[in-house]
Amino acid sequence: MGNALVTKVCSCRLIHLKTRSLELIIIFSLDTWTTMLYKKTNPVLKVVNMMELTRKGEYAIRGIIYLARKPAGKMALISEIAEATDVPQTFLAKIFQNFAKQGLVSSYRGTGGGFTLGRHASLITLREVVEAVEGPIVPNRCLISEGTCDQDGVCSVHQVWKKVQGEVVKILENVTIKDLAQL
Repeated sequence: MGNALVTKVCSCRLIHLKTRSLELIIIFSLDTWTTMLYKKTNPVLKVVNMMELTRKGEYAIRGIIYLARKPAGKMALISEIAEATDVPQTFLAKIFQNFAKQGLVSSYRGTGGGFTLGRHASLITLREVVEAVEGPIVPNRCLISEGTCDQDGVCSVHQVWKKVQGEVVKILENVTIKDLAQL
């Protein structure tokens, strides 16, 4: 199997893996990963949503980008963030509590309180934000941990999934919240 080709197209990135009989193309955007399988023997393209980001993940990204666009040290109330990002306030509050536990945001109580980024936006990756609410990025259950799949040792696709996981993680790791806030 050749190396994965990663290309940026508009606001999406492509991961392209080839074998003799199959091409696996993953289109990654902020809200979904789409997988296209193209069999060379049958030129019909099949599009499958894979590893789709949940609404929680989408809301988390919107909220943290909003904070990143605020002047450094400027507090934002959860109600302000929710209104500006069109996210239900109670849902966003739970997401931000989780962010605070993981150090992605800092929360301050009382008058003049609110939320700020836990560290500079250039030091927070999209991977951290996604994994904070979605858990580890795993395109197939066989990668959760060794022994999860009874086909681990004999599955010829296992290495493909591992490569897909590595490429997606690399893409998310190389995008910072600062990058996204500047778009």
